[in-house]
Amino acid sequence: MYTWLSIAALIAEAILLAYVIIQGVRRGEVISKRAFWYAIPVFILVYALYVIGYSYTGEEMYVTVFLKFASAALQTFVFDIELGFVKDLALDNGVYLAAMTIGFLFAGATLVASLISLFGASIMNVFRVKKAIKGNAEFVLGDSEDALSYARRNGAVVVALTSGDRARQIMSGHIGLIRTWFSPRPNRGLSAWLSRRLVKGRMYHFIAFRDNRFVYSDLISDFIAEFRDLKDVGFTLHIQATLTEMDVINRRFIDANKCENICIKSFSRYELGARKFIIDYPISRFLPESFYGKYRTILPEKKINVIFLGFGKVNYKLMSMMIMQNQFVGLGDGKFVNHPVDYYVYDSDEGRLHTDLLMNIDFDCSEISSPDLPPPEPLCRVVETECVNIHTPSFIDKLKKLVRDENAFSYVIVSVGSDFENVSYAERLFDLRKKTDNVMIFARTRENKFASAEKNGVYMFGNDNEILSKEVIVNEALDGVSRRLNAIYNDSSRSEIIAYNARPAIEMYSNIYHSISVFFKINLLGMDFVRAAAADGRERVSKDELFASFGGFPTERKYEDYFSLSVWNMLGFSEHSRWVAQYVLKGFRPMPFDEIVAEKYVENGKEKFKVVSKNVGARRHCCITDFYGLDKYHRHILKIWQDNGYIKTTIDDVETYQYDFMFLSEAYDRMAENGYVLVRRSGE
Repeated sequence: MYTWLSIAALIAEAILLAYVIIQGVRRGEVISKRAFWYAIPVFILVYALYVIGYSYTGEEMYVTVFLKFASAALQTFVFDIELGFVKDLALDNGVYLAAMTIGFLFAGATLVASLISLFGASIMNVFRVKKAIKGNAEFVLGDSEDALSYARRNGAVVVALTSGDRARQIMSGHIGLIRTWFSPRPNRGLSAWLSRRLVKGRMYHFIAFRDNRFVYSDLISDFIAEFRDLKDVGFTLHIQATLTEMDVINRRFIDANKCENICIKSFSRYELGARKFIIDYPISRFLPESFYGKYRTILPEKKINVIFLGFGKVNYKLMSMMIMQNQFVGLGDGKFVNHPVDYYVYDSDEGRLHTDLLMNIDFDCSEISSPDLPPPEPLCRVVETECVNIHTPSFIDKLKKLVRDENAFSYVIVSVGSDFENVSYAERLFDLRKKTDNVMIFARTRENKFASAEKNGVYMFGNDNEILSKEVIVNEALDGVSRRLNAIYNDSSRSEIIAYNARPAIEMYSNIYHSISVFFKINLLGMDFVRAAAADGRERVSKDELFASFGGFPTERKYEDYFSLSVWNMLGFSEHSRWVAQYVLKGFRPMPFDEIVAEKYVENGKEKFKVVSKNVGARRHCCITDFYGLDKYHRHILKIWQDNGYIKTTIDDVETYQYDFMFLSEAYDRMAENGYVLVRRSGE
C-alpha cells in the first residue's frame, strides 16, 4: 500500500512540475509572481507524505498530530524536515524516499522562486544599473514606450519617478531603472545618486523622447541646475522634437542656457535618418569614375540627379541634408566652380511642394549678397517641382528618359506611403536600370520586416530601430570628431568638451555636419571610411597614401596657395560650399562690412583686440560669399586690425580658408581613434 501511495505522490509531483514548465514556456518566464501560488499544491503534497510516513510507524494519530504535520510541512519550505515522521518508511521504501526527496526540494525551490519573484527584479536591477553605468551606457528620461523600447534595445538605464507594478514591469523587462528625478534641493535627486558613481572626464548622455511630453524649457533648466556643479564630468542632453520645434529650441532655449560641462542638443527621427542616409549612401561613393576630371572635379557635361518621389517629412529633411553635403566641384575659366546637383521633386499633394526649404534655395544668389562681397554660388538646381500622379504611364516614361541620359547619374528616392507601397513602387522602377547602371533606387521602410539593405536592386533605408539607436542618436564617434574640429577652430586652452559646449547651436551643428562630410569627401578621392569589422578583405589605405592622393600639404603654405588648382583646394572649395549651404538653409544672410564690430578689451590684465564679423542672433555672417570672395573679406579684416595699431598682423593671421581644410589633417587620426578604417573604394 505504501508503495502505491508513494507512486501516486510521485505522479502528482510530476504533473505539478510539468504544469509549471509548460506555463513558464507559454509565458516566457519560469519564475514569476505565480510562483507564490505553487506553494499551496506543494504544501498539500508534502503534508500527505508526512501523513503516509507517520502512519507507517504505527503510532496512533490524534488531532494535535495533524497540526504537527502542518507545522512540519511549512518547515519544509525553509529546508527543514521532521525526520521522526518519515525516517522509518524512507529507510524501508525507496519509492517513498524518492517522493519525499522531490517534495522537499520542490518546497525549497518554491520558496526561493517566490522570493525571487518578489525581490529578485530589484536585486538584479542594482547589478544591471551598476553594469550599465560602468559600461558607459546612456540614461533615458521618463518611462514612455519610446523610452523603454530604446532602453531595451541599447542597454540604456531608465530614469523615472515610478513605483509599484510599473517599476516591476520595467525591471522584469531586463531594463535598468533609477527611481529618482531632478531635484531643486541640494544633495537630492539624480545628481546626488550619480555623483558617487561617475568617472572623471567621461561624457554621460541623457535622452528625452518626445512621447514623454516634456516641457522643453523646464527640462533644460532642470537638467542644467541638476548637473552644473559636477565640473569634472560632461553631460549631454538629447531632446527629441519635431523639425519645426528643433530650430526654436536651438535658438531660444539651448543658446540661452550655456553651461561649461553641459551640452544640450535636439534631434528628430527625420534629422537623424537623413544623417544616417548621408553616411551610408554618399553619392560620391557610387559615382562612376567616368564622371571625374582633373583634380577630382566633375566634368561639365555630367549631370548628377536626385529625384524625390513623395515629399513628406522624410524626403524634405533628406533633401535639406543632401544639399548641405553633396557639394561637388567643377572647373570653369581656370578656377573652381560649383557643380550643382539637379533636384526633382514630385508629390501628389501640392501643399507639400510649398515649403520653406524650397523657398530658401529657389532664389537668385545675387539677391542675398552683401554690397561688399560676391554672392555665394547656387547651392543646387531645383529643376522641377510638380504635383503629379507618379503611377501614370506618362510619368514613368518621363522618369525613364531622365535617368537613361548617358551623361547622368541618378538617385531615385521613394517615400510615397507605407513600407509596402514604397517597396512595391521602387521594385517596379527596377527596369529603369535595364539600359543604364547609373541609377540607384531607394525605398523608405520604417519597420523591422524590411532590413536597411539592398534587395532586388532596391536599397531600403529609414528603419526606426536603426535610427533611434545609440549609434545614431549619441554617436560618440561622430561627436568626438566634432569636438576635436571645434577645438582646432577655436584654439582654446579649455578642454574639448567645455569649448564645444560653449558654441551656439548653429556652430555645433556645423561641426557635426563637417564631420559627416568626411565620408562624402573621402569618397571623392576614391576611398572610404568603414567600421573595422567591415574592412576585412578590403585594401586598406595608409595615412601617407591619403595625403599623397591630394598632393600632400604644402610644407610652407602661403596665402596664395589657396588659389591654385589642386585636389587639396578642390576639397577646401567643397567644404566652404557645404558651410554656406548649411547657413543659408538655416536662414542666415551675408553681413555687410559696416556691421562688423571691432573692439578692444582686457583679459587677465592684458589689452586684447577682436573683430566680430557674425551675429548669430540676427542670423548674419560675413563669410556667406563664394570661395574666392573670402579673399576680399580677409583683406578688409586685415585693414581693420592694422588701422587699430596692429601693424605686424598679416593676412595669414586673419584668413579663414584654413578652417575649410581642417578635416584633411584631422580626419584620418580622429576617424581611426573612433573605430574607422580607411579602405580603397570598391572598384578603384
